[in-house]
Amino acid sequence: MGGRAEHPCSAVHLPHRVGLIVLDQPHRPKQTSAERGRIRPTKFTSNPPQPMLKYELVENPLTPNPNDRFARIAKLRSYDMEQVLEQMRRRGTSMSPGDAKLVLDVFVATVKDLVEEGSAVRTPLFNIKPSISGVFEGSDDYYDERRHQIKIHLSTGIALKEAVDEIQTEKVGGNSNQPQVYRVVDAKSQSVNDRITPGGVITVTGKRLKLNPANPEDGAYLISQSTGEETRIDQIIDNVPSRLMLQLPHEMEDGQYALEVRTTYSRGRPTSTLRVGTYSRTLTILSD
Repeated sequence: MGGRAEHPCSAVHLPHRVGLIVLDQPHRPKQTSAERGRIRPTKFTSNPPQPMLKYELVENPLTPNPNDRFARIAKLRSYDMEQVLEQMRRRGTSMSPGDAKLVLDVFVATVKDLVEEGSAVRTPLFNIKPSISGVFEGSDDYYDERRHQIKIHLSTGIALKEAVDEIQTEKVGGNSNQPQVYRVVDAKSQSVNDRITPGGVITVTGKRLKLNPANPEDGAYLISQSTGEETRIDQIIDNVPSRLMLQLPHEMEDGQYALEVRTTYSRGRPTSTLRVGTYSRTLTILSD
């Protein structure tokens, strides 16, 4: 067999046939660094404020008890690699953004190569190892994609386990009369709860979403997370309590947006009280 092909640092992809298994591990007592024999995450001395994990309780549509609720992370935001690098810069690291990106690219490519050759990798964030599933018919059998599958097992690293003990929580909201958004589907990209397309149609599902067209305060808004600018979505295709179909404006800047539904409609009739519901996830506009 020939030698291994080198992988470019900036493009890391696992084969499409590879499955991913995330293992929930029970909490274990803390060990010393010597006992673990693992690299410890760097502790910065900038003393940033203790972050709070904010959550809200929303109605649970999966249980028969109408009083049941489940916790949902409030205003959940996702970060891509470029945004993580920006957060690193704000921590005061002396490493340039270009050098930091190069280090991360090399790290990702190296971990990928190690996993592809059958190695297990332990890091402060995650532990990862490959395996092969399926039945082999005797000692002379070989791997067959039709009967076997390569799987990647991923479990939590020590840094994230410690984070669970350190996380502080804060309950927010809690008004069950507010509009609640459960899901956003972009018709053009078929993205769910992630990407939206300027000029395209999105379907918003949830509860108490119906808008009162006679009230100018009612509406669905996209709020830029970088500038705070609000964009009202004027084109409403479908308007019922459990679903809104909206056509987005054609002229919108790339970036991350919060979706906010404001309505005076409640219990089947217009009211004088404006109720506001903000989707817990941010939505992304990204030019092709």
